[in-house]
Amino acid sequence: MTFTTMLAMTAGGAAALAVMHLIDRPWLRNCPRCDEPIPALRRPASFGQFVFGGTTCSSCGHEVDGMGHDHRAAHGLNKTA
Repeated sequence: MTFTTMLAMTAGGAAALAVMHLIDRPWLRNCPRCDEPIPALRRPASFGQFVFGGTTCSSCGHEVDGMGHDHRAAHGLNKTA
């Protein structure tokens, strides 16, 4: 395998990762409750947010998962007993 081939494969992989990250656009998410923007740099409020992703909305205090969706609904926690 030549150096040029390895360089092309590395550049192609990096380009694919960049496109996948830009499609996801985590910095353009809004809170599902109050529609305020969720910051791109998050500060986890709990151990679960630290490990699994997610944050708490600074405007209304609503907990969202790493994709910007309602945390309780995504994990089935809104069910009444």
